Amino acid sequence: MSYVRGAGAPLDWQVSRRGRHLLVALAGEVDASNSRRLTRRLILLVDQAARESAARGSQGRGIGPVALVVDLAGLRFLDAAGISSLVTAANAAQELGVAYAVAGARGRVARVLEAGGLTGVASWLHPELIDAMTAVMDATTPLPTADQTPADPGDAAPLPARGDADGAHPDRTDTTAAGASPPQQPTASPAEHRTAGPPALPAGRKPVGELLSARTSTLGAFTVIALHGELDRLTHPIADHACRHAQTNTVGAHLILDLSGLHFADANGLAVFVQAMRRADTHGGTLALAAANTRLQRKLSITGLTRRIPVFPTVLAATRLTPLTTPGTTEKPPPAPN
Repeated sequence: MSYVRGAGAPLDWQVSRRGRHLLVALAGEVDASNSRRLTRRLILLVDQAARESAARGSQGRGIGPVALVVDLAGLRFLDAAGISSLVTAANAAQELGVAYAVAGARGRVARVLEAGGLTGVASWLHPELIDAMTAVMDATTPLPTADQTPADPGDAAPLPARGDADGAHPDRTDTTAAGASPPQQPTASPAEHRTAGPPALPAGRKPVGELLSARTSTLGAFTVIALHGELDRLTHPIADHACRHAQTNTVGAHLILDLSGLHFADANGLAVFVQAMRRADTHGGTLALAAANTRLQRKLSITGLTRRIPVFPTVLAATRLTPLTTPGTTEKPPPAPN
């Protein structure tokens, strides 16, 4: 089923089975017009996998937990909003203890993932679908025990329907591969997800608060958040909290992110910018990025964020040059002081 929203990009997703695992095949384009819907669908599938795994464990079935695999082979286009969807699902899967893999990116989509800092870094990203399936099988197959009894690999809870996450639920396509796998490893339940703590800190790495700081100030009508340090999987909640606080506490907030002190940003960092952009659209505010280094500017350009968020060489330029207006309006915020 194709999903089209207004003038947005067409996106098709189809959910099927590969053995006990969930496979969602994407086709079409993912951008800001449909990425929210995709994010919700992926998170629902992660939750489905977690629930199925927990049910199998409670019933003592001799089969491993359920994983989620996303096949990008049919995608023609992906921008930073699409990266945000994949990263959000990966983070949810990690917190719920669900094995998660993404594979099959081609052409421009592969280049965007590389520019976003995922290729060769994200352990869940694989070049081919067979690599992803092998990885999740390895992750969900513990050592067998002597009294183990194989179970039916097709015996699983109902699949979420493919298509529109908010309405239509057309018939799904289920493909069940033969063969079963040994029993499950313990996985977190959805309830545990809600109380899960932050990711474990890698050995030898500084505390999160020393890796990234977010300082908020005002410049005329603008709220400026200066980010300093590294913006990645461990530290992105700091930046996201600062942006969320500034944008939700002030209606129509005009926010500038000062990136002059930001040494590194991966796909989790780009996801922070995407979420801030969405809040600006929702609350009638504006968002601008300023003083990004050359490497980050290239990431912003390749992932398509420069087409959605104004980027300026300095904070002062952001307050004075290009009008910072909300989509569909011509109103300008009051000028910054000289």
